[in-house]
Formats: sequence, structure tokens, C-alpha cells
Amino acid sequence: MAACDILSDRSIDHYDFLRGIGDGSHGEVYLGKHKETGEEVAIKLGRERRTDVLYEAKVYRALQGEGARTDEFSDVKHYGIQWNGDAESRAYIIMGLLGPNLEELFDFCSNSFHRKTVLMLADQLITRLEYVHSKGYVHCSVKPENFATGIGKKVNQVHIIDFCKARRCCNAETGTHNPYRDTRLGYMLMYYLRGSLPWQKGYLGLNTKQMTERLRSKMLATDIDSLCSGFPEEFAEYLKYCRCLRFDEQPDYSLLRLKRDGRYTWILVAQSLGIAAKDKG
Repeated sequence: MAACDILSDRSIDHYDFLRGIGDGSHGEVYLGKHKETGEEVAIKLGRERRTDVLYEAKVYRALQGEGARTDEFSDVKHYGIQWNGDAESRAYIIMGLLGPNLEELFDFCSNSFHRKTVLMLADQLITRLEYVHSKGYVHCSVKPENFATGIGKKVNQVHIIDFCKARRCCNAETGTHNPYRDTRLGYMLMYYLRGSLPWQKGYLGLNTKQMTERLRSKMLATDIDSLCSGFPEEFAEYLKYCRCLRFDEQPDYSLLRLKRDGRYTWILVAQSLGIAAKDKG
């Protein structure tokens, strides 16, 4: 069903569709509004006859269980399957509305974050991933598009989004740690410091599998010290530490932690342009 059809004739759980605000491999995201209270939300619709979004909703609920830090994740209000006759069924999640993602903010700041902003982001992102890990999951899709800020007074608070690829840390039957190692957060931080990464170009004409293999090969072949040259040595140490972690080893999440004052680059840029935090959110 086309986006215009959804917006014109569909509502879910007392929420009307207003406009599209995002699109990805697992579905589309729309701005929704409660028919009675006027509350604005995000509505994520999965692709036809796929269950990725239902799985994502269950991961959110697991993260928001007992002892959860709910202000770090979008609040899931409802989820289920929306039926539209016999031909189409689409899974959906209705959740709290967030602000722009980090890639959008990086573009807003002309592909340049202050070093202080990158350090404060490192602190928040490590904390978020530590919490996900403590609940028995790994995110498996760490990239700028999957971290979004809050809105209004929470514009300096970063949330993790899109858990469609998340998976359990351990095998439910054997209790053994599933093989997984991820250095993408460290590379993402270097992307913010450098403005680009050496392996971001040269994939024209390749299919997804070829591109993934080429990308992985380039990343592993890149010397960490050269990549981090000219920046605080802690970034190189962090990447080397992650590369050396065993699959079943508990990461030291205290690495790169520091106190922060919340004055991120996008807030400073918005202030210089006369844009209020609530407008940017």
C-alpha cells in the first residue's frame, strides 16, 4: 500500500496517520496523533507479511521490564498486526516520538562535531549499549541512523532505536555466549571526529553481499593508529580493546566515561541560528 493511501484511510489503535517521517529496510515510520488526546507518536509499519517489527516490539518490552531506564528508549504503547482484508497484513509499533537521529544532526552541523561532543556521545552510547547487554541482547546494527535524540528539554539525551536485528547474547538452550564482536561504535565516533572514514566509498555496482565483504575487508585492513592519528589516544585504545575482546568476555563499559554538561554541537549550532531546542526536536 502506498504511503498516500495509508495517510488517507488508515488509523491504528485510535491514532491517525499524519505524515511520513522515516523509511528503512524493515518498514516505514509515520507521525501519528491520538484522536482524543492529541498526543503525537511515532508509528512504525513493517513490510507486508513480515514479522521483524513484532520481534522489535518484544525486544523493546524486554528492555523496558523490571528495573528499566525507560528514558533511554522510546516508550512502546501498543503493537500488533494491522489487517487490511485478505491481501495484506502489516506488523506495527506505536511508540513515543523522538527527535532527529545522529546522522541528521551531523548533517545539520555540516559534518563536524566538536571533540567535546564526541566524547559526551561516547559516554551516552556506551551506557546505552551496556544496558542492552545487561538485558541479554546485542543491538547488531550500531550506526548513526539508529540513535535519536529526545525532543524539547531532552534534546541532549540520546536513545537507541531500531531493534529489528537485535539478538540474544547467549544461546537459550546451552547458555553459551553467541559469537559476536562489534567495533562499529568506535568507528562511528571516529567518523564524527574525522568527518568521513576511509572505507565509505568504492562500492558502486556491488550487491549487498559483495559490499559487506569488501567493507569488512577494508575495515580490518585499516591500521587503527593511522585512522586515529591526530586525535586523543583513548580512541585508538578503545578500538584495539574491542578488537581483542573474546566473544564471551564482559566489556569494560567504564572506558571513555566522563561527566558532561549537555552542550552538544547541534545545540550550539541551533542557538547560533536562533533555533530553539524544541524546534530542532
